[in-house]
Amino acid sequence: MFILTGSFLLAHAQATDATIIKQLNRQWLDAIVQEDSAALARILADDFVLINPAGMRRTKADNTSLHHSGQQVTRVDIDSQEVRLLTNEIGVITVWTTNYITQGSEKMALNICYMDIYQKRNGQWKAVAGHVTLLH
Repeated sequence: MFILTGSFLLAHAQATDATIIKQLNRQWLDAIVQEDSAALARILADDFVLINPAGMRRTKADNTSLHHSGQQVTRVDIDSQEVRLLTNEIGVITVWTTNYITQGSEKMALNICYMDIYQKRNGQWKAVAGHVTLLH
């Protein structure tokens, strides 16, 4: 006979939530590559705020407009990622990526580290804040 304990159920729920946050992160990256503003709109909370590598504050509207001033993100590889669940409604994902970008005939690879904060709202995880650092 197998008895589920409260701690087992909590650990399972946290593992499931961590997986969901990782999936949302991958969907976000794919949406950037595919220039899919509708997908971004589903992932980002209405009050989402991001600080970009230049220190500029960007809102949900800024992030879903997908204007890259001639730059096209062609691929994003996740080099490493970790999710920490601070509560059953707050999760933080820290990710290191290699972003492949084309600007005109120039191609480049940029290493980026970012941290996004997710909050479970009405049973769904939404990105509420983020900070991006360009690595050299």
